[in-house]
Amino acid sequence: MLIAVVVSVPDVPGVAADCQVPVTLSPPIPGAPPTTVDSVTADHVVCLESRLIQLGYSAVGTPDGQFGPETAAAVGQFQTSRGMYPSGVATSLTLRQLGLRGADPTLQSIRVTLVGDSTMAAMRWYDEANNVTSRYDTVGNGYDTILSAESCRRLVLPSCVGRVDPVTGARWIPQSVLPLMQSSLRGQLGQILVIMAGYDDLDVASTIDPIMTEALAQGVEQVFWLDLRLTTTYPTYQRYYEANNRALGAARARHPQLTVLGWNDYSAARTSWFERDGIHLTGVGSLELGRFIRAAIDGRPSLACRTGQPNGQLCPAVRMGLYDA
Repeated sequence: MLIAVVVSVPDVPGVAADCQVPVTLSPPIPGAPPTTVDSVTADHVVCLESRLIQLGYSAVGTPDGQFGPETAAAVGQFQTSRGMYPSGVATSLTLRQLGLRGADPTLQSIRVTLVGDSTMAAMRWYDEANNVTSRYDTVGNGYDTILSAESCRRLVLPSCVGRVDPVTGARWIPQSVLPLMQSSLRGQLGQILVIMAGYDDLDVASTIDPIMTEALAQGVEQVFWLDLRLTTTYPTYQRYYEANNRALGAARARHPQLTVLGWNDYSAARTSWFERDGIHLTGVGSLELGRFIRAAIDGRPSLACRTGQPNGQLCPAVRMGLYDA
């Protein structure tokens, strides 16, 4: 007999307050022979099913501890509602945003939506690959955080084909930033929007105004947009990156709600944060990216540096929020 552990849901009978799911939960592979589900895994699935029902995914049915197609579909629908790839796999970040891996993020009063391409996606990839939420938590421990970051994402034009998903093995074409804002994330953006994309766009200048217009129409109060890191690894695209950064700098005059974060200057000497191409992040770099973004949102200097002055006084490591064209 399976003992069900369920979530803290007032309108669902028999609910336990300490329901947490510390492991990634995956639906069975189609066509694979059935396997026996141990009681611990079944308890975790019941916890997941109960939480999904609380959120309105009634097609899950009565929680039974079996990760069937209905549960997988509900997980995928929840992922879509948070701008995530709808794999149907309850990864660490999916569970975190469900409130089953730490506190329920929706209890926070301010929502922050992070939208990015493969440069930001390292925050998701390293967390999910290691079954942790460390990078997400750099922002998520304090804000109701949506993290929607996918390989090959463009700003307005259709995106290119993304990388192979390490969980499902599938390749897909992600929604570009503006279409994503206008569809599954419509009305979900919250007060703060953070954008880290543009490496796959030859022209950022024409995308800034429609994205800002859409964000403000949906009630976003502040947009943080990271400038592009310049690297000699991609000499063909270097001039586009430079032009895109100039366009972001110029856009500040048109949009007082736009803050351009100087990621290029801040990360210039941090070679250990990046893969060989100088753009995509290592595990350490993706953690530092989260801290950089969190510091900008909090409105304080992102880091401090030790000076040569007596007593090791602290000094700002970077002038946040400005792009010097």
